[in-house]
Amino acid sequence: MQMMGAAWRRWRTEVKATSYDSNTSLEELVAIQPIPHGLTPQTWEVLCNYWKSTEKTSKINRENAKKRKGLMHRDALIFRHWNINFLKRMVENQVVLKYNN
Repeated sequence: MQMMGAAWRRWRTEVKATSYDSNTSLEELVAIQPIPHGLTPQTWEVLCNYWKSTEKTSKINRENAKKRKGLMHRDALIFRHWNINFLKRMVENQVVLKYNN
């Protein structure tokens, strides 16, 4: 069963690489004649819809990752600033940490 899944993914990748253009609208892709690789019109439409939807998802994921990276950087700076101030106060107050050995 795993071999079938791998073969399907390889074939689907080949179809996409040779027949699909991400810069073309969905309507134009579905209207391509003759339909590539001898696919049925329904199968070609399903694949085009799938590829277009994953492009949108990928774009959204990239944008969200950029936002998270910015937030993490800001939070790291805030924590660093807080940590430095905390340590300065400890030194000023001569706080000694005792560790249990």
